[in-house]
Amino acid sequence: MASVSAGSGPPVGRRERKKQRTYDVIAREGLRLFAAQGFKETTIAQIADAADVAQSTFFLHFPTKEDLVFAGHAEEADALVRRLQGKPDGETTIDVLRRYLHDLSSPDQWDGDLWTRRAEVIRADPALVAQERTRWADIVQPALEASYARDFPDCERVQAPLLASMTIASMVELGRIETELEEARAGGAAWKRAATERLLTAIEAAARAFDNR
Repeated sequence: MASVSAGSGPPVGRRERKKQRTYDVIAREGLRLFAAQGFKETTIAQIADAADVAQSTFFLHFPTKEDLVFAGHAEEADALVRRLQGKPDGETTIDVLRRYLHDLSSPDQWDGDLWTRRAEVIRADPALVAQERTRWADIVQPALEASYARDFPDCERVQAPLLASMTIASMVELGRIETELEEARAGGAAWKRAATERLLTAIEAAARAFDNR
């Protein structure tokens, strides 16, 4: 993404813009150091020095090093939950996912180098891999289940949890592919958007198959 944090909101003042820039610099420098010398080996003092801020400033933005690694994950999860919970009548879960994923994959939002570096840092540390689901999927799962249940109120109870789990697994796998596959990295935002559309088409087909039982 253009910014390490996710989502868009109302215009912000100079102080908030300065705060956001500091947040982004700390996150980017932290990820650079994690990738270069290892997550456990990198100290908060080193990150603060690289970002040219005091350690107290680091802690204003990130309570822990783990929070820096996952900068943006919780915000993205919360943004999707809000969209799912606020979807109007007549709109499907797939419609919400399509808008959400297309927004994330727009050229001015998608920073492939940043997310590739973050993915490399996470996969190099089993403890971070274990946290990845908690930081995003576990927040999104209940809202996805509730949204699919509203889409198919007459279907059996197992349908919504299965569709939610399928959706999350597919999105996580897409995230892995887009940071590892050379074709995906070269294609940038355009590749991500095309892949997202194929993913949603597959999930939509699965949802229709349940609905036709």
